[in-house]
Amino acid sequence: FAFSGHVRSAAGFALVNWFRGLLSGPALALIRVVGRGNGTWCAFGILQDRPGWVLFAACLRAMLFLVLLYWVGRLVLHRLQRMEVASASTLGTRPLAVLLRCELVAVVASSALLAYAALRISDPAL
Repeated sequence: FAFSGHVRSAAGFALVNWFRGLLSGPALALIRVVGRGNGTWCAFGILQDRPGWVLFAACLRAMLFLVLLYWVGRLVLHRLQRMEVASASTLGTRPLAVLLRCELVAVVASSALLAYAALRISDPAL
């Protein structure tokens, strides 16, 4: 199949967003049966015994959210620019492009801080 770059980018966005959804609480919470005393009980969550990793997953989710926020902005901007070309009119995409550049700087800075925080949380020896 030959898809346009926009469609491939939208599909990539959907896959990364799906992965971000996997990092949510219920998706990480696999039920496991643990023996305890007289019987068994269900432990909800594979990361319940590791609070550092739960915070690491939360930082990773926040970082992915910021990246996806920029990504969807690029998809919208690209589509609006294509509409401008096709209709031979101006839809005012230049201010949106400037805002997206500012958003990119904020996303990179925030992602770097979140990555540092995630590393510090997962390995306090750093």
